[in-house]
Amino acid sequence: MTEEASRATRQLPLIIGGLCVAAGILVGVWPDDEDSDGGAPTAVPTATATTTTTAVPSSTAVFEEGPVPDYVEPDLSGPDVGEVVVANAVDAAGLAVVGNELWWLSTEGATLAHSRLDGGEPTIVFTPEAPAAVGGALAVGKKYIFFSVPEEGVIYRVSREPSAKPEVFVTASSPEPVVVAGDEVWWVDGGSVWRSPTEESKPKRTAKLMGSVTSMAARADGVAWLSAPIEPSDGHTLAGNVNGVNRAAQLTPAERDSLVAADGVMFWAETRPTETGEHGHLVRRPDDQRPRTLRVSGLISHLAVAGERLIWTEIYVEKETSLLFASTLDGEDATRLGRIPGFVTAITVHEGTVYWSGPRGIERLRLAEE
Repeated sequence: MTEEASRATRQLPLIIGGLCVAAGILVGVWPDDEDSDGGAPTAVPTATATTTTTAVPSSTAVFEEGPVPDYVEPDLSGPDVGEVVVANAVDAAGLAVVGNELWWLSTEGATLAHSRLDGGEPTIVFTPEAPAAVGGALAVGKKYIFFSVPEEGVIYRVSREPSAKPEVFVTASSPEPVVVAGDEVWWVDGGSVWRSPTEESKPKRTAKLMGSVTSMAARADGVAWLSAPIEPSDGHTLAGNVNGVNRAAQLTPAERDSLVAADGVMFWAETRPTETGEHGHLVRRPDDQRPRTLRVSGLISHLAVAGERLIWTEIYVEKETSLLFASTLDGEDATRLGRIPGFVTAITVHEGTVYWSGPRGIERLRLAEE
C-alpha cells in the first residue's frame, strides 16, 4: 500500500483487523437524573447477551442482530465519479456545508478552512499552535461551528458570521468525537460523555464510561453513541441520552463506527468475520427494535442521511478503491453511484449533492432526483 493510501486509511473510522471479543457486561454507568452533576453516577444493571431480545431494568435491553445476508463480490470496474471542487483539501478529518460554503478540518495540521460550494480559493480560519496537530471532529450548530484538536486538548468555537475568529470553548484531555444536537454540544473525553449549551461553556458530565466511544450522532430527541470495550469482560453498547433520559442496549461483539440517525431510526457500520473473510456490515436499527444487517460488503467507511436517502461508502483496501452507494431509509433499492479512487475520509450531503474528501481533495456528485 502506498504512503498516501496508508495515511488515508488511518482516518477511516473502521480500522483493518478484528475486534471480535467475548460479550460481557454493559459498558458504562450513568446518573439516573438528567440534572445530575455526574459526581456519583448510578450503576446500570448488567446483562448477558443472548440470541433473543431480552428486557433489562432501567431502560437497558440486549439486542441481537437478525438474519445476515450473504456477501456478494463487488464490481470494482469504472468509471470514476466526482468533480473536484477543492483540490488542496486532501483527506479532511471533517467536512460540512454551512450556508453556501464548504467548511473542512484538515487531518494533517488541523487547519480549519472554507470555500464556495463550487470551489475557489480557500479561506484559512484557524491553524493550531501544535506543530504536529491532527484534526479531530467538526460539528455545525445553528449559530456556531465547533471543532476539536485532540493534541491541544481543546474544542474551539467559531461563529457562523463572516470573518469571525475561533475561540477556546472547552479545554479537555483529548476531546473526540464532538456533535451538536439542538442547543447543546456533546463530546467524549476522559472516559465520560459531556455536554454544554452552545451559547456558553458550561460543561456537564452526562455519562461515565467503562469503554471507549467509537462514534456519536445527533438525534432529533438527543444523542446516541456506540461504545466498544477496553477489557474483554466489558460489553459492546448502543447508548445515548434521549429526551433527557440515559438509555443503553447491549450489542453482540463487533467493531462498530459511523453512527448516523434519522427520524426514529439509526444506522451504523460494523466489521466482523464471516465464512468468506472479514467484511463490512451495514446495520439498520429502528427505535425499540433489534438491529438488522442490510448489506455485507467491503469495509464501510462513512454514512450520511439526506432526506429520505442513506448514503455510504465502501472501501476495498487491496485495490485502494472506494464505492459510493445510496438507498432509501428502509434499506431497499441500494444503488451504486460510482467508483472513487482511494479512500474517502469525510462525507456530507447538501441539497441533493454529495460532497466528500479523499486523495483528490473535496469532490462532489449531484444525486438524481427522487
